[in-house]
Amino acid sequence: MYDYGSMEFVVWDPITGRERRIHDEVPDVYTNHAVLCAAGAGCDHSGCSGGPFLLACVGLQGKIIVKAYGCIYSSEAGAPSVDPTYLGYIHFDHHECDLEDQSAALVGGALHFFGNSGILRYDVLGGRRLSVIELPPANFLGSSTIVMTAENGGLGLATLDGHYIDQWSTETGPDGNARWAHLKFIDLEPLLPAGSLKTPALSGFAEDANVIFMSTDDGTFTITLKSMLARKVCEMGKLNPVFPYVSFYTAAACARGTLAPPVGTQ
Repeated sequence: MYDYGSMEFVVWDPITGRERRIHDEVPDVYTNHAVLCAAGAGCDHSGCSGGPFLLACVGLQGKIIVKAYGCIYSSEAGAPSVDPTYLGYIHFDHHECDLEDQSAALVGGALHFFGNSGILRYDVLGGRRLSVIELPPANFLGSSTIVMTAENGGLGLATLDGHYIDQWSTETGPDGNARWAHLKFIDLEPLLPAGSLKTPALSGFAEDANVIFMSTDDGTFTITLKSMLARKVCEMGKLNPVFPYVSFYTAAACARGTLAPPVGTQ
């Protein structure tokens, strides 16, 4: 979250209510953000709640030919861990490019932020480079689109076209370069209750659970891609975007006070 009054990034744990604040050194530049665990490569993320983290920020400025910026903030340093990265002028397929307000996908050590004219890739765990990935063919975009992890572990996209979800993923072509490949169509009519497909929208993706969130006038649903099962998780409709959050009760987390003990335990 962002506190415009104090010009601070607010990293909030919805389970404990704990907040961590980092001052924004360059206001009005960064528009999209992602939080990454900084506990180390061996962390399985079952007990790192409240631990060190990195806040990755990106932003675009300009029309058609735009400037792209990226920066990494450290919770321990409280300031940018590197100077803001300026990629330079980028051409986004002859269109103005705006980054969508949705979760980024972490694939191959890089964060991927979806924009209406391309995907901004930020190599946060490597050389801290910014680059642009073109979208699939021109007729690809539906009424709403999300970036996600594909079934093959690569970068994926899902777009809503009528009552179908159209899935794409990247693969390595014969020339060794990555390219988009169509995966499948998902027909939503057999999955969702009758009448719930009025003005639907793809609103989020939970990576570890491999679940897509969809908001409709009838409420918010999850669609598990492996089992193709749909479930209503909220009566409120038009929740867009959805930012999934996962937390675990562990002995270590309870001992250090990060989480309160579950009900019924001493």
